[in-house]
Amino acid sequence: AKQNDPQLIEKKVITKPIDYATLNKLSIDFNTWFVPQTKSYAEQAFWSQYSVQTDEPTHSGTTIVVVLKELPKVSMESFTSFDQCLIDEVTEVQKIFKQMEMAVEQHCAEKTEFQTKMENVVKENDCLLTHALGVEIVNIVVNDCMNV
Repeated sequence: AKQNDPQLIEKKVITKPIDYATLNKLSIDFNTWFVPQTKSYAEQAFWSQYSVQTDEPTHSGTTIVVVLKELPKVSMESFTSFDQCLIDEVTEVQKIFKQMEMAVEQHCAEKTEFQTKMENVVKENDCLLTHALGVEIVNIVVNDCMNV
């Protein structure tokens, strides 16, 4: 009957008849592999007393809650104290961050200064090398002229 249902045909849903042999085998396998729980733990026992539905209301588990119209001052003082601690922590972190920022800036300046010094050393080295080559060439020419 379900196989000829127009909604199922329209949505192209394929229904198969139930294979009771496979279903029975699964049932047997389930009972051999899974052992039913025989004892409940303390947490289960605690929660099960609240999950049982009865027709009669029980007053033994009724809790009366007193709701205050405003928070007590102790609580507000705790919040103020917490806020001050939080502000102090944030201020300390900002101070450390500023110190780190200044250290990074100083190291960047030192790096730039070092690079400039290195460039000057390279230029001076090139000048000395050029001068030494010039002197060497003059010596070669003078020695060559004396040997003639």
